[in-house]
Amino acid sequence: MARRETGMISREEICRLFGRLLARRRSEAKLSQRAFANAVGLSRTSITNIERGRQPVNLHTLYVMADILQRDVADLLPPFPNSPIGSPLSDEQLDKLGPGERKELEKLSSKESRWLREIAKAKPQKVR
Repeated sequence: MARRETGMISREEICRLFGRLLARRRSEAKLSQRAFANAVGLSRTSITNIERGRQPVNLHTLYVMADILQRDVADLLPPFPNSPIGSPLSDEQLDKLGPGERKELEKLSSKESRWLREIAKAKPQKVR
């Protein structure tokens, strides 16, 4: 059976982006790879391979990982490249940010991103 690629992003790229994001979320939770692996029910080597984008993750494992990290599942999924869903800010707003601010923006949870997106879309109200 041939592997099918998505229109915009390859399976390998999805695994790589997911792995990078998972490693960041695990580090933020102050969990070692070994402790995280034990909690998930995988080997430390599997966690290393997942974080390096060399091993895909089953859907049920994704839910277990999110539960252990006390995150929404969506917080572990990388955004589509060039997707407005990936960032709560417009391209114009993103251009005004420095590298440090962009890095902080990447740390937002999906709930925080939705909240920021709503604020960014809101029109300023006139003060009377």
